[in-house]
Amino acid sequence: MTSRDCPRTLVSPLELRREDRQLKGTLVLAFDDQTYSVAELAREILGGREGAYFSRLHHEVRRKSYLLGRYAAKLALSELLVEKDLQAIEVVRGVFEQPIVQYNENRGYSVTISHAGSVAVALAYPAGHPMGIDIERLDKARYQTIVSQLSDQ
Repeated sequence: MTSRDCPRTLVSPLELRREDRQLKGTLVLAFDDQTYSVAELAREILGGREGAYFSRLHHEVRRKSYLLGRYAAKLALSELLVEKDLQAIEVVRGVFEQPIVQYNENRGYSVTISHAGSVAVALAYPAGHPMGIDIERLDKARYQTIVSQLSDQ
């Protein structure tokens, strides 16, 4: 799979400090730029359980959203796990639909995923330091309402 067969991405390593320990994380933004084949990308990156779930999705918007989120999550995790084969890393759904990392040599990493429209973001982090990330699509009609609820900080 070449880079032009994949969604555009921005990958950023993170350094997290806790007391005297330095922890590593990875942030990935993935953009649906319509330059890749959804079916081909799914075959290239999804593991067995992910592929089975993906095949049950009927709406194209949901299929793309799921795939983009998994792609971002797997890229983030692959940086920390030093794994090039994205199919080897599965991100399955937990009891509350939270992403659960399934990888034989997982060194204690978790991932959080968010997607809105044609953008997905994933943050891979040490499992002992739970994190969350969210991305929202701004609606100009609701912008003033949102701003009115935010503090200066």
